[in-house]
Amino acid sequence: MYYFLVGISTLLFFLGLKMFAAKTFYNFVSASAKQLNLILDNASEESIKQKNILANLKHILLGFAKIIILTLVIFFIAIIPIYLFTYFNQQEFSGVDFTSWKFLLATAIGSLPVFLIPSANQGYSYWSRLIHELVLDNNFLSKLLFKIEKRFFLKKEVEVNNPFVVVSGLARAGTTAFTKKLFKTGKFDSLSYANMPLVLSPNLWAKLYKPKNVEEKERAHGDRMSFSLNSIEALDEYFFKAFQNDNYIKKDSVIKHAPSVEVYEEYLHYQKLVKKKDDNFYLTKNNNFLLRYEGMRQHDTDFVFLLVIRDPLSHASSLLAQHKNFIKQQQDDPFVLQYMNWLGHFEFGLNQKEFDFGQNLDLKSYDKLELNYWLSVWINYYNYAHSILGNKQSFVISYDAFVEDPSMIVSKVSKQLNADLIIPNEERFKKSQYNLDETTVERDLIEMATAIYDKILKYSL
Repeated sequence: MYYFLVGISTLLFFLGLKMFAAKTFYNFVSASAKQLNLILDNASEESIKQKNILANLKHILLGFAKIIILTLVIFFIAIIPIYLFTYFNQQEFSGVDFTSWKFLLATAIGSLPVFLIPSANQGYSYWSRLIHELVLDNNFLSKLLFKIEKRFFLKKEVEVNNPFVVVSGLARAGTTAFTKKLFKTGKFDSLSYANMPLVLSPNLWAKLYKPKNVEEKERAHGDRMSFSLNSIEALDEYFFKAFQNDNYIKKDSVIKHAPSVEVYEEYLHYQKLVKKKDDNFYLTKNNNFLLRYEGMRQHDTDFVFLLVIRDPLSHASSLLAQHKNFIKQQQDDPFVLQYMNWLGHFEFGLNQKEFDFGQNLDLKSYDKLELNYWLSVWINYYNYAHSILGNKQSFVISYDAFVEDPSMIVSKVSKQLNADLIIPNEERFKKSQYNLDETTVERDLIEMATAIYDKILKYSL
Protein backbone atom coordinates (compact mmCIF):
# COMPACT_ATOMS: atom_id res chain seq x y z
CA MET A 1 0.00 0.00 0.00
CA TYR A 2 2.83 2.39 0.91
CA TYR A 3 4.59 2.05 -2.45
CA PHE A 4 1.30 2.50 -4.29
CA LEU A 5 0.87 5.82 -2.46
CA VAL A 6 4.46 6.75 -3.32
CA GLY A 7 3.52 6.33 -6.98
CA ILE A 8 0.39 8.45 -6.50
CA SER A 9 2.42 11.20 -4.76
CA THR A 10 5.00 11.19 -7.56
CA LEU A 11 2.22 11.44 -10.15
CA LEU A 12 0.65 14.37 -8.28
CA PHE A 13 4.03 16.13 -8.03
CA PHE A 14 4.85 15.92 -11.75
CA LEU A 15 1.30 16.73 -12.78
CA GLY A 16 1.42 19.76 -10.52
CA LEU A 17 4.69 20.90 -12.06
CA LYS A 18 3.32 20.44 -15.56
CA MET A 19 0.03 22.22 -14.85
CA PHE A 20 1.14 25.04 -12.56
CA ALA A 21 4.90 25.54 -12.86
CA ALA A 22 5.67 24.77 -16.50
CA LYS A 23 4.75 28.23 -17.79
CA THR A 24 6.69 29.92 -14.97
CA PHE A 25 9.76 27.80 -15.78
CA TYR A 26 9.35 28.58 -19.50
CA ASN A 27 9.24 32.32 -18.80
CA PHE A 28 12.23 32.08 -16.44
CA VAL A 29 14.42 30.29 -18.98
CA SER A 30 13.25 32.66 -21.73
CA ALA A 31 14.13 35.70 -19.60
CA SER A 32 17.55 34.20 -18.81
CA ALA A 33 18.30 33.73 -22.53
CA LYS A 34 17.10 37.27 -23.19
CA GLN A 35 19.53 38.53 -20.54
CA LEU A 36 22.42 36.93 -22.41
CA ASN A 37 21.10 38.41 -25.65
CA LEU A 38 20.99 41.88 -24.05
CA ILE A 39 24.55 41.51 -22.82
CA LEU A 40 25.66 40.57 -26.35
CA ASP A 41 23.79 43.55 -27.85
CA ASN A 42 26.38 45.75 -29.55
CA ALA A 43 23.90 47.86 -31.51
CA SER A 44 22.06 49.73 -28.73
CA GLU A 45 23.36 52.74 -26.83
CA GLU A 46 25.10 51.75 -23.60
CA SER A 47 22.62 53.60 -21.38
CA ILE A 48 19.65 51.91 -23.05
CA LYS A 49 21.41 48.55 -22.93
CA GLN A 50 22.05 48.84 -19.16
CA LYS A 51 18.47 49.92 -18.55
CA ASN A 52 17.14 46.89 -20.45
CA ILE A 53 19.49 44.52 -18.61
CA LEU A 54 18.34 45.78 -15.20
CA ALA A 55 14.66 45.62 -16.19
CA ASN A 56 15.04 42.06 -17.43
CA LEU A 57 17.00 41.05 -14.32
CA LYS A 58 13.91 41.81 -12.25
CA HIS A 59 11.94 39.32 -14.37
CA ILE A 60 14.63 36.68 -13.84
CA LEU A 61 14.71 37.09 -10.05
CA LEU A 62 10.92 37.18 -9.81
CA GLY A 63 10.66 34.09 -11.99
CA PHE A 64 13.21 32.20 -9.92
CA ALA A 65 11.35 33.04 -6.71
CA LYS A 66 8.05 31.86 -8.24
CA ILE A 67 9.63 28.55 -9.30
CA ILE A 68 10.97 27.87 -5.79
CA ILE A 69 7.66 28.72 -4.12
CA LEU A 70 5.54 26.75 -6.61
CA THR A 71 7.82 23.70 -6.40
CA LEU A 72 7.68 23.67 -2.59
CA VAL A 73 3.90 24.11 -2.52
CA ILE A 74 3.37 21.33 -5.09
CA PHE A 75 5.79 19.05 -3.25
CA PHE A 76 4.09 19.42 0.11
CA ILE A 77 0.66 18.87 -1.43
CA ALA A 78 1.93 15.82 -3.33
CA ILE A 79 3.29 14.05 -0.23
CA ILE A 80 0.00 14.33 1.66
CA PRO A 81 -0.96 10.69 0.75
CA ILE A 82 2.35 9.42 2.22
CA TYR A 83 1.95 11.60 5.31
CA LEU A 84 -1.61 10.34 5.89
CA PHE A 85 -0.40 6.74 5.54
CA THR A 86 2.23 7.24 8.24
CA TYR A 87 -0.23 9.11 10.46
CA PHE A 88 -2.92 6.43 10.41
CA ASN A 89 -0.33 3.68 10.78
CA GLN A 90 1.26 5.50 13.72
CA GLN A 91 4.68 5.67 12.08
CA GLU A 92 7.29 8.38 12.25
CA PHE A 93 7.35 10.18 8.91
CA SER A 94 11.14 10.43 9.05
CA GLY A 95 11.40 6.69 9.46
CA VAL A 96 9.64 5.54 6.27
CA ASP A 97 11.48 4.19 3.23
CA PHE A 98 12.78 6.84 0.84
CA THR A 99 15.82 5.08 -0.58
CA SER A 100 15.15 1.41 -1.43
CA TRP A 101 14.80 0.04 -4.97
CA LYS A 102 11.08 -0.43 -4.32
CA PHE A 103 10.72 3.28 -3.55
CA LEU A 104 12.71 4.27 -6.65
CA LEU A 105 10.64 1.90 -8.81
CA ALA A 106 7.40 3.35 -7.42
CA THR A 107 8.52 6.92 -8.19
CA ALA A 108 9.56 5.93 -11.70
CA ILE A 109 6.22 4.26 -12.41
CA GLY A 110 4.34 7.20 -10.87
CA SER A 111 6.10 9.74 -13.09
CA LEU A 112 5.72 7.71 -16.29
CA PRO A 113 2.12 8.72 -17.19
CA VAL A 114 3.05 12.42 -17.22
CA PHE A 115 5.76 11.90 -19.83
CA LEU A 116 3.59 9.56 -21.90
CA ILE A 117 0.70 12.01 -22.24
CA PRO A 118 0.78 13.08 -25.91
CA SER A 119 1.19 16.74 -26.75
CA ALA A 120 -1.68 18.62 -28.36
CA ASN A 121 0.70 21.15 -29.92
CA GLN A 122 0.66 19.80 -33.48
CA GLY A 123 4.22 18.51 -33.44
CA TYR A 124 5.75 21.21 -31.25
CA SER A 125 6.25 19.92 -27.73
CA TYR A 126 6.84 22.06 -24.66
CA TRP A 127 10.62 21.63 -24.96
CA SER A 128 10.60 22.22 -28.71
CA ARG A 129 8.73 25.49 -28.27
CA LEU A 130 11.13 26.56 -25.54
CA ILE A 131 14.21 25.88 -27.68
CA HIS A 132 12.65 27.75 -30.62
CA GLU A 133 12.04 30.80 -28.45
CA LEU A 134 15.50 30.74 -26.85
CA VAL A 135 17.21 30.78 -30.25
CA LEU A 136 14.89 32.60 -32.63
CA ASP A 137 13.75 35.34 -30.26
CA ASN A 138 17.33 36.44 -29.52
CA ASN A 139 19.16 37.85 -32.54
CA PHE A 140 22.49 38.51 -30.83
CA LEU A 141 22.56 35.06 -29.27
CA SER A 142 21.92 33.55 -32.72
CA LYS A 143 24.75 35.61 -34.18
CA LEU A 144 27.06 34.33 -31.44
CA LEU A 145 26.14 30.77 -32.46
CA PHE A 146 26.85 31.77 -36.07
CA LYS A 147 30.36 32.87 -35.09
CA ILE A 148 30.92 29.53 -33.39
CA GLU A 149 29.59 27.78 -36.50
CA LYS A 150 32.03 29.65 -38.74
CA ARG A 151 34.97 28.91 -36.46
CA PHE A 152 34.43 25.16 -36.57
CA PHE A 153 32.91 24.57 -39.99
CA LEU A 154 34.11 27.33 -42.31
CA LYS A 155 37.59 25.96 -42.94
CA LYS A 156 38.53 28.16 -45.89
CA GLU A 157 37.59 31.40 -47.56
CA VAL A 158 34.27 31.38 -49.37
CA GLU A 159 34.62 30.20 -52.94
CA VAL A 160 31.60 31.09 -55.04
CA ASN A 161 31.68 28.58 -57.88
CA ASN A 162 28.11 29.32 -58.94
CA PRO A 163 25.78 32.28 -58.51
CA PHE A 164 23.19 31.82 -55.81
CA VAL A 165 19.59 31.44 -56.91
CA VAL A 166 16.63 33.29 -55.37
CA VAL A 167 13.04 32.20 -55.99
CA SER A 168 10.75 35.06 -55.01
CA GLY A 169 7.25 36.36 -55.46
CA LEU A 170 4.31 37.35 -53.32
CA ALA A 171 3.18 34.53 -51.03
CA ARG A 172 0.75 32.10 -52.73
CA ALA A 173 2.37 32.69 -56.14
CA GLY A 174 3.54 29.07 -56.32
CA THR A 175 7.08 29.73 -55.09
CA THR A 176 7.12 26.68 -52.81
CA ALA A 177 6.04 24.25 -55.53
CA PHE A 178 8.53 25.73 -57.99
CA THR A 179 11.42 25.70 -55.51
CA LYS A 180 10.74 22.07 -54.60
CA LYS A 181 10.90 21.12 -58.29
CA LEU A 182 14.26 22.86 -58.68
CA PHE A 183 15.63 21.22 -55.56
CA LYS A 184 14.68 17.75 -56.77
CA THR A 185 17.10 18.10 -59.67
CA GLY A 186 19.92 17.49 -57.19
CA LYS A 187 21.88 20.56 -58.32
CA PHE A 188 20.93 22.81 -55.41
CA ASP A 189 21.59 23.05 -51.68
CA SER A 190 19.18 24.81 -49.37
CA LEU A 191 17.91 25.06 -45.82
CA SER A 192 15.25 22.62 -44.65
CA TYR A 193 12.93 22.19 -41.68
CA ALA A 194 15.63 19.98 -40.14
CA ASN A 195 17.71 23.16 -39.62
CA MET A 196 15.15 24.57 -37.20
CA PRO A 197 15.58 26.23 -34.80
CA LEU A 198 19.37 26.78 -35.08
CA VAL A 199 18.95 28.25 -38.54
CA LEU A 200 22.24 30.18 -38.39
CA SER A 201 24.19 27.12 -37.20
CA PRO A 202 23.18 24.34 -39.62
CA ASN A 203 26.27 22.16 -39.15
CA LEU A 204 26.47 22.58 -35.39
CA TRP A 205 22.77 21.69 -35.07
CA ALA A 206 23.23 18.70 -37.38
CA LYS A 207 25.78 17.28 -34.92
CA LEU A 208 23.18 17.47 -32.13
CA TYR A 209 19.97 16.72 -33.99
CA LYS A 210 19.60 13.92 -36.52
CA PRO A 211 15.90 13.63 -37.44
CA LYS A 212 14.76 10.25 -38.68
CA ASN A 213 11.18 11.24 -39.43
CA VAL A 214 10.87 11.86 -43.16
CA GLU A 215 7.13 11.19 -43.37
CA GLU A 216 5.42 13.95 -45.31
CA LYS A 217 2.22 15.66 -44.19
CA GLU A 218 0.14 18.55 -45.45
CA ARG A 219 1.38 21.94 -44.35
CA ALA A 220 -0.67 24.39 -42.29
CA HIS A 221 -1.84 26.28 -45.38
CA GLY A 222 -4.24 23.43 -46.22
CA ASP A 223 -3.26 23.65 -49.91
CA ARG A 224 -2.28 20.01 -50.49
CA MET A 225 1.41 20.94 -50.40
CA SER A 226 3.21 18.35 -48.28
CA PHE A 227 6.38 18.72 -46.25
CA SER A 228 8.68 16.74 -43.98
CA LEU A 229 11.77 17.52 -41.90
CA ASN A 230 13.80 17.12 -45.10
CA SER A 231 11.70 19.61 -47.06
CA ILE A 232 13.36 22.87 -48.00
CA GLU A 233 11.77 26.02 -46.66
CA ALA A 234 12.12 29.83 -46.68
CA LEU A 235 14.34 30.04 -43.62
CA ASP A 236 17.20 32.32 -44.59
CA GLU A 237 15.04 35.41 -44.00
CA TYR A 238 16.02 34.89 -40.38
CA PHE A 239 19.62 35.60 -41.39
CA PHE A 240 18.64 39.11 -42.50
CA LYS A 241 16.43 39.64 -39.45
CA ALA A 242 19.31 38.77 -37.14
CA PHE A 243 22.08 40.63 -38.94
CA GLN A 244 19.98 43.75 -39.41
CA ASN A 245 18.45 43.45 -35.97
CA ASP A 246 14.90 43.71 -37.38
CA ASN A 247 15.53 47.30 -38.48
CA TYR A 248 13.43 46.90 -41.63
CA ILE A 249 10.43 45.55 -39.74
CA LYS A 250 8.01 48.26 -38.64
CA LYS A 251 4.69 48.14 -36.81
CA ASP A 252 2.52 47.81 -39.92
CA SER A 253 5.02 47.24 -42.71
CA VAL A 254 8.30 45.75 -43.87
CA ILE A 255 10.31 48.34 -45.74
CA LYS A 256 12.71 48.42 -48.67
CA HIS A 257 16.33 48.39 -47.48
CA ALA A 258 19.92 47.89 -48.59
CA PRO A 259 22.10 45.39 -46.67
CA SER A 260 25.63 46.59 -45.99
CA VAL A 261 28.75 45.08 -47.55
CA GLU A 262 29.44 43.33 -44.23
CA VAL A 263 25.99 41.72 -44.19
CA TYR A 264 26.38 40.63 -47.83
CA GLU A 265 29.77 39.04 -47.10
CA GLU A 266 28.38 37.23 -44.08
CA TYR A 267 25.54 36.00 -46.29
CA LEU A 268 28.12 34.42 -48.61
CA HIS A 269 29.71 32.75 -45.60
CA TYR A 270 26.29 31.50 -44.59
CA GLN A 271 25.68 30.02 -48.03
CA LYS A 272 29.01 28.21 -47.83
CA LEU A 273 28.00 26.70 -44.50
CA VAL A 274 24.70 25.48 -45.96
CA LYS A 275 26.12 24.08 -49.20
CA LYS A 276 27.11 20.42 -49.22
CA LYS A 277 28.72 20.42 -52.66
CA ASP A 278 30.87 23.26 -54.02
CA ASP A 279 29.51 22.74 -57.53
CA ASN A 280 25.88 23.03 -56.42
CA PHE A 281 23.90 26.25 -56.44
CA TYR A 282 22.72 27.78 -53.18
CA LEU A 283 18.93 28.00 -53.48
CA THR A 284 16.60 30.11 -51.40
CA LYS A 285 12.88 30.76 -51.56
CA ASN A 286 12.44 34.20 -50.06
CA ASN A 287 9.31 36.30 -50.64
CA ASN A 288 10.88 39.26 -48.79
CA PHE A 289 13.97 39.33 -51.00
CA LEU A 290 12.38 41.92 -53.30
CA LEU A 291 12.69 44.43 -50.45
CA ARG A 292 16.51 44.17 -50.65
CA TYR A 293 16.88 43.27 -54.33
CA GLU A 294 18.41 46.59 -55.43
CA GLY A 295 20.74 46.71 -52.45
CA MET A 296 21.96 43.17 -53.09
CA ARG A 297 22.46 43.91 -56.80
CA GLN A 298 24.89 46.65 -55.82
CA HIS A 299 27.06 43.99 -54.20
CA ASP A 300 26.44 41.13 -56.62
CA THR A 301 25.49 41.37 -60.30
CA ASP A 302 25.58 37.61 -60.84
CA PHE A 303 22.95 36.11 -58.55
CA VAL A 304 19.93 34.70 -60.37
CA PHE A 305 16.52 36.11 -59.41
CA LEU A 306 13.45 34.07 -60.41
CA LEU A 307 10.20 35.97 -59.90
CA VAL A 308 7.05 33.82 -59.87
CA ILE A 309 3.83 35.55 -60.89
CA ARG A 310 0.22 34.37 -60.80
CA ASP A 311 -2.87 35.99 -62.28
CA PRO A 312 -3.96 38.77 -59.91
CA LEU A 313 -7.53 37.80 -59.01
CA SER A 314 -6.91 34.15 -58.18
CA HIS A 315 -3.70 35.17 -56.37
CA ALA A 316 -5.53 37.77 -54.27
CA SER A 317 -8.28 35.24 -53.50
CA SER A 318 -5.67 32.76 -52.29
CA LEU A 319 -4.08 35.41 -50.05
CA LEU A 320 -7.47 36.30 -48.56
CA ALA A 321 -8.24 32.63 -47.87
CA GLN A 322 -4.86 32.12 -46.15
CA HIS A 323 -5.29 35.33 -44.15
CA LYS A 324 -8.52 33.94 -42.68
CA ASN A 325 -6.92 30.51 -42.20
CA PHE A 326 -3.94 31.82 -40.24
CA ILE A 327 -5.99 34.25 -38.15
CA LYS A 328 -7.90 31.24 -36.83
CA GLN A 329 -4.74 29.17 -36.31
CA GLN A 330 -2.97 32.00 -34.49
CA GLN A 331 -5.98 32.69 -32.29
CA ASP A 332 -6.19 28.98 -31.40
CA ASP A 333 -2.43 28.69 -30.80
CA PRO A 334 -0.36 31.88 -30.21
CA PHE A 335 2.83 29.90 -30.91
CA VAL A 336 1.91 29.90 -34.62
CA LEU A 337 1.99 33.71 -34.56
CA GLN A 338 5.32 33.73 -32.70
CA TYR A 339 6.79 31.24 -35.14
CA MET A 340 5.84 33.31 -38.18
CA ASN A 341 7.14 36.52 -36.59
CA TRP A 342 10.49 34.90 -35.75
CA LEU A 343 10.97 33.75 -39.34
CA GLY A 344 9.85 37.04 -40.90
CA HIS A 345 6.62 35.71 -42.41
CA PHE A 346 4.24 38.67 -42.29
CA GLU A 347 2.28 37.90 -45.44
CA PHE A 348 -1.02 37.11 -43.71
CA GLY A 349 -2.54 36.46 -40.29
CA LEU A 350 -2.86 38.58 -37.17
CA ASN A 351 0.47 40.32 -37.72
CA GLN A 352 0.18 40.86 -41.46
CA LYS A 353 2.34 43.74 -42.70
CA GLU A 354 2.40 45.40 -46.10
CA PHE A 355 5.49 45.55 -48.30
CA ASP A 356 6.53 49.21 -48.35
CA PHE A 357 8.52 50.01 -51.51
CA GLY A 358 8.07 53.76 -51.12
CA GLN A 359 5.55 54.04 -53.97
CA ASN A 360 2.58 52.08 -52.67
CA LEU A 361 -1.14 52.43 -53.14
CA ASP A 362 -2.76 53.53 -49.90
CA LEU A 363 -4.20 50.39 -48.28
CA LYS A 364 -5.73 52.03 -45.21
CA SER A 365 -9.13 52.47 -46.83
CA TYR A 366 -9.51 48.73 -47.50
CA ASP A 367 -10.67 45.97 -45.19
CA LYS A 368 -8.21 43.10 -44.89
CA LEU A 369 -11.10 40.66 -45.05
CA GLU A 370 -12.07 41.87 -48.52
CA LEU A 371 -10.58 41.11 -51.92
CA ASN A 372 -9.85 44.78 -52.71
CA TYR A 373 -7.17 44.88 -50.01
CA TRP A 374 -5.34 41.81 -51.30
CA LEU A 375 -5.54 42.89 -54.91
CA SER A 376 -3.97 46.19 -53.83
CA VAL A 377 -1.22 44.24 -52.05
CA TRP A 378 -0.64 42.34 -55.31
CA ILE A 379 -0.44 45.62 -57.28
CA ASN A 380 2.08 47.16 -54.87
CA TYR A 381 4.32 44.12 -54.92
CA TYR A 382 4.37 43.41 -58.65
CA ASN A 383 4.36 47.03 -59.73
CA TYR A 384 7.66 47.44 -57.93
CA ALA A 385 8.87 44.05 -59.21
CA HIS A 386 8.26 45.26 -62.77
CA SER A 387 10.50 48.27 -62.15
CA ILE A 388 13.53 46.10 -61.37
CA LEU A 389 13.14 43.63 -64.24
CA GLY A 390 15.41 43.88 -67.25
CA ASN A 391 18.58 42.76 -65.48
CA LYS A 392 20.22 39.92 -67.41
CA GLN A 393 20.10 37.71 -64.30
CA SER A 394 16.43 38.33 -63.44
CA PHE A 395 13.71 36.16 -64.94
CA VAL A 396 9.95 35.73 -64.65
CA ILE A 397 8.23 32.40 -64.08
CA SER A 398 4.57 32.21 -65.06
CA TYR A 399 2.66 30.20 -62.48
CA ASP A 400 0.19 28.97 -65.08
CA ALA A 401 2.97 27.87 -67.44
CA PHE A 402 4.78 26.10 -64.61
CA VAL A 403 1.65 24.21 -63.54
CA GLU A 404 0.95 23.26 -67.15
CA ASP A 405 4.48 21.94 -67.85
CA PRO A 406 6.98 21.96 -64.94
CA SER A 407 9.70 20.18 -66.93
CA MET A 408 9.59 22.80 -69.67
CA ILE A 409 10.02 25.66 -67.19
CA VAL A 410 12.84 23.88 -65.36
CA SER A 411 14.60 23.23 -68.66
CA LYS A 412 14.47 26.96 -69.44
CA VAL A 413 16.00 27.73 -66.03
CA SER A 414 18.60 25.07 -66.81
CA LYS A 415 19.73 27.00 -69.90
CA GLN A 416 20.06 30.24 -67.96
CA LEU A 417 22.16 28.55 -65.28
CA ASN A 418 24.14 26.53 -67.80
CA ALA A 419 23.34 23.47 -65.69
CA ASP A 420 21.84 20.08 -66.41
CA LEU A 421 18.55 20.27 -64.50
CA ILE A 422 16.29 17.27 -64.85
CA ILE A 423 13.27 16.68 -62.61
CA PRO A 424 11.85 13.20 -62.07
CA ASN A 425 8.52 12.34 -63.69
CA GLU A 426 5.84 12.85 -61.07
CA GLU A 427 2.28 14.05 -60.68
CA ARG A 428 1.77 17.65 -61.69
CA PHE A 429 0.85 20.27 -59.14
CA LYS A 430 -2.89 20.98 -59.05
CA LYS A 431 -4.08 24.56 -58.94
CA SER A 432 -6.57 25.61 -56.26
CA GLN A 433 -9.87 26.80 -57.67
CA TYR A 434 -11.66 29.88 -56.31
CA ASN A 435 -15.18 31.13 -56.90
CA LEU A 436 -14.45 34.73 -57.78
CA ASP A 437 -17.11 37.40 -57.46
CA GLU A 438 -15.59 40.21 -59.51
CA THR A 439 -18.52 42.50 -58.69
CA THR A 440 -17.04 43.00 -55.20
CA VAL A 441 -13.74 44.28 -56.61
CA GLU A 442 -13.10 47.82 -57.78
CA ARG A 443 -12.85 47.91 -61.56
CA ASP A 444 -9.88 50.31 -61.45
CA LEU A 445 -7.91 47.82 -59.35
CA ILE A 446 -8.65 44.96 -61.75
CA GLU A 447 -7.55 47.03 -64.75
CA MET A 448 -4.39 48.20 -62.97
CA ALA A 449 -3.45 44.68 -61.88
CA THR A 450 -4.15 43.21 -65.33
CA ALA A 451 -1.93 45.82 -66.99
CA ILE A 452 0.95 45.05 -64.60
CA TYR A 453 0.46 41.32 -65.08
CA ASP A 454 0.62 41.61 -68.87
CA LYS A 455 3.77 43.77 -68.73
CA ILE A 456 5.58 41.35 -66.42
CA LEU A 457 4.65 38.28 -68.47
CA LYS A 458 6.68 39.75 -71.35
CA TYR A 459 9.79 38.87 -69.31
CA SER A 460 8.71 35.24 -68.86
CA LEU A 461 11.11 32.41 -69.64
